[in-house]
Amino acid sequence: MEEEEKGIRLVDLIVLLVSIVIVITVIVSKNVGNSELLVAKTENKLALAYPDVTNRYYYNQLNDTAKTMYNTLLINIDKLKNGSEKIYIDVEDENASEYFQSAWDAFVVDRPEYFYIATKNIAFYTETRSNIITSVMGESKVSYYVAPMEGTKYFSDNWQSEENVDKAIAQVELVANEIINEAQRQESRYEQIKYVHDWLVDNVEYNEENTNKNNIYGALVEKGCVCEGYAKSLKYILDKMSIPCITVYGNAENSNGEMEYHSWNYVRMEDEKWYAIDTTWDDPIIIGDGTLSRGMRYRYFMVGSNEMNKNHYLSSDISGTGQNFTYPELSIRQY
Repeated sequence: MEEEEKGIRLVDLIVLLVSIVIVITVIVSKNVGNSELLVAKTENKLALAYPDVTNRYYYNQLNDTAKTMYNTLLINIDKLKNGSEKIYIDVEDENASEYFQSAWDAFVVDRPEYFYIATKNIAFYTETRSNIITSVMGESKVSYYVAPMEGTKYFSDNWQSEENVDKAIAQVELVANEIINEAQRQESRYEQIKYVHDWLVDNVEYNEENTNKNNIYGALVEKGCVCEGYAKSLKYILDKMSIPCITVYGNAENSNGEMEYHSWNYVRMEDEKWYAIDTTWDDPIIIGDGTLSRGMRYRYFMVGSNEMNKNHYLSSDISGTGQNFTYPELSIRQY
């Protein structure tokens, strides 16, 4: 009788172990399914929130891992705006840290509207987590997330609070919408772009002292910035007008024969060709040793490689971190 009871207990134990394996398999499978569903929902949410793809030039050069990172940041923009909450990124890639740099570079250049986020405050972390299931299976899960550097928040120190960020966004949009309303009165795409270009030349001054010198707030609201502020502002406004425009980076030889870090724009016209615009160097105040005649303000407006390549040299490494991007080929001649 005792042997029979032992046999029954042994059978019960085997059944129990098999049941545990089945349950674990089902849960793991369910988690994988949920992960796939999450990705699908994320893509759908993104498509609904951002139907216009004219401002995804650099995104389109990323691999799938980096694209997932970029999209996760985009969907969680409210977290980036309002504080320090962790943003988990659903990827499995041993090169995740490297790809995040690519994703961040593309995100920053594609999206000048998020001027309030401080790159210096963004950190990418790896977290190893385990639970009952992973412990039984002898495995642990590696998760990736974005969080601010210790003691900081995502947004720049210039803003101090989410309330100030919201106020700054409203100020930028007010100015941009005024420019767009007038630009759209023009008959052709060329004249619309020219209006935006002229507004920037007439209203913005080159200013290396402004704490917002590299972003659209410095250019559009404070009316003072450096080349990156000019370029990002032109892109920001043309993006809102659904006119394809990208910001490009490199070096340029100024009128004194000196090489300097620089940024400008490429714009795609109806003929599907790209043309260069350097709004900074079209500003008469800061080119050469003194003020140029008004006729010189279009020297770098809608030009081709014949003119632009004389003193503008592209760099594919936008942030200086080794992440390389490609630029579209310019038309040879001006528009």
